[in-house]
Amino acid sequence: VLASRMGVKAVESLMEGKTSLMVGIMDNKLILTPIEKAIKGHTEMDKELIRVSEIMTT
Repeated sequence: VLASRMGVKAVESLMEGKTSLMVGIMDNKLILTPIEKAIKGHTEMDKELIRVSEIMTT
């Protein structure tokens, strides 16, 4: 469901003429971030999400 929401946000943004943006989620809200800023930044990964991902892929 989250991927669908992010996809819709990306398409809507493109239809509004917004480009070079990345769709992300912060505080449970979809946000747009300039790609240049996104690739330069560093965020700490949620260790619980990593653990769940590892469990689901084994």
